[in-house]
Amino acid sequence: MVIGIGLLSQCLVSAIVELAEDRHWRVRLAIIEYIPLLASKGHTIHDTNC
Repeated sequence: MVIGIGLLSQCLVSAIVELAEDRHWRVRLAIIEYIPLLASKGHTIHDTNC
C-alpha cells in the first residue's frame, strides 16, 4: 500500500516530536541528522503503519 504525503507527514511529525523530546541527547542529535534524508525520501513510502 502506498500512503499519501498527508498521512506520511502526520506520522513522521508525530514520531519526530516524540523523539525530539527524548532525554538522551544522542537520540535528539540523530533526529536532527536524519531530517534532510527523510525530506529527500518522503515522496512515497510503502507502509501501512505509522
